[in-house]
Amino acid sequence: LLGTGRVNALRALTETLPAPRLESADGLPEAGQTLYGDLGVLALRFDAVLDPATVNGGGAFGLRAAGPDGVFGTGDDTLLPVPAAEYLVGANEIRLQPDLAGLPAGLARFEIDGGTLADPFGTAFDGDGDGQPGGDFTVSFVFCPGTVVLEDTLESGAGWTIENTAITDGAWDAQPSVPLGGGDRGGLGGGRRGFR
Repeated sequence: LLGTGRVNALRALTETLPAPRLESADGLPEAGQTLYGDLGVLALRFDAVLDPATVNGGGAFGLRAAGPDGVFGTGDDTLLPVPAAEYLVGANEIRLQPDLAGLPAGLARFEIDGGTLADPFGTAFDGDGDGQPGGDFTVSFVFCPGTVVLEDTLESGAGWTIENTAITDGAWDAQPSVPLGGGDRGGLGGGRRGFR
């Protein structure tokens, strides 16, 4: 730009734009965190406009389970593609709503494929933050498809109640025992839910 209302046409035609980068990822677990249950809606904000064809074309977003060996990139991995639910071009935001039904318990990661996602000029996404197009963005976490076991209903005067005696990966080791009046809540405050 040369000033108010003027454009440097040579620079506009010859300069390469930097690769788009992720600015924030709301709804993702922190690296190494354990995720109980479902992810809900993910809101990914980018620093540049993306090509809607690369956002909606499939393959740009996924959830990967490391499998029984606990190592990513081996033959026992499970990959679940995550389609974009909504792309807000004006806000540079993509909203995803992953379905975790097919994701096994254990080490998992959310992935953005740097070779698939790109801006309208074809510059690939810089997911690894090295300033070069094409790097993948990943966040690894432990996935536990949990079920709510105890609910503190102290607000209603009922104390602790058992909501469910089965968990997703098998039966209880022992029958749950909750003393009358609630007893020790294991550090959970009023109105919070505990997971097994």
